[in-house]
Order: sequence, then structure tokens, then C-alpha cells
Amino acid sequence: MKVLVILVLCGCAWGAPTLVAPEPVTDTEEVTAAKAAHAAAHAAAAAAAEADVVPEVVIPEGAPVPVEDTEEVAQAKEDFARAFGAAAAAAEAGTLPEVIIPEGAPESVVDTDEVAEAKAEFKAIHDAASAAPSVYALGTHGYGYAAFGHPLTYAAAPVAYAHHAAVAPLAYAHHAAVSPLTYAHAPLIIG
Repeated sequence: MKVLVILVLCGCAWGAPTLVAPEPVTDTEEVTAAKAAHAAAHAAAAAAAEADVVPEVVIPEGAPVPVEDTEEVAQAKEDFARAFGAAAAAAEAGTLPEVIIPEGAPESVVDTDEVAEAKAEFKAIHDAASAAPSVYALGTHGYGYAAFGHPLTYAAAPVAYAHHAAVAPLAYAHHAAVSPLTYAHAPLIIG
């Protein structure tokens, strides 16, 4: 440790003569003029904002000229504004707009009998699993230290998991005296 401290002190002493602050940068005449012009423009803009006056926009020489709308573009903008206003009024009134399917657009996909049957089966299984309640209770199972009572238990088993079919065919549980954390799911009995 002493050697390390000595090495650090030697390194600081060796580098100290080269640690000289750089000289400050001096602005050139162009930079000074640009800073003054910027400060004047900023002050003018602040004064115009306080007076609630919109300053004149100066377009620099050689800048592109703003594009003016053609008759077709102006008409399209008017049509859009009119259609948007009508749609907004209809939405505020609570009416739904008419859906117009363009000519040549693909038709909606219709389920085959097999797909409709699979959807119905899935919905029935989903509804049955959703109906099973999830239980939160105080007790001695769930997360926590195995040697102490557990403050909160979450028990739900919408899907049973069999880790060892001969031992636990309907539920998975891991309880070991040496394990500091435990986790358990209650079995789901259907029927």
C-alpha cells in the first residue's frame, strides 16, 4: 500500500509541471461583429414580442421563393377542409361515417369451417379458464422463507403442470426444507 501511495505521488509530481491552463481564446473582428449583430437581433425580437408585434420576415437574397398552390392544389385543400369539417361534425353528433371500399380492393377474409370451429373451441376454453378465480391469501405457502410464515400467497392454476406425473398429476409444487424461497400453484379441478 505504501508503494502504491508513493507511485501516485511520484506520478502527480512528474505531471504537475505540464498541467498549465490554456490561454483564453480571443475573438476576431468578424466574431465580435457577428456577436453584436446577434445581440441586436435578439433585443429587437424581444422588444417586438413584448409589444405583441410580428416582425417583418426578411428573406435573404438567393433564398428559394415559397411555392404557391396551383388551382388543383387549392381546390384539393378546400375539398379536404370541407370533408374534414363534415367528419368532425358527424363524430361530435355521434354518427359513424359510411365506409367506402374502393373498387378493386381485396375482399374481407371469411373464416373456413375449420377456423370457425377452432375459434369457438378456443373461446370456450378461454372463458372456462377466465372463470376460475385467482386467490390471494395469507398463509404458510408461496413466496418467502421456508422456516417462517409467508406474508402473502398467490395461488392460481388456470393450466395444470405435471412435473412428475406419478407424484403430482394436477399441480406443480416445490417445497424443500433447505430452500429459502418456495413457490406453489393450487391444482385446478374441472368438472
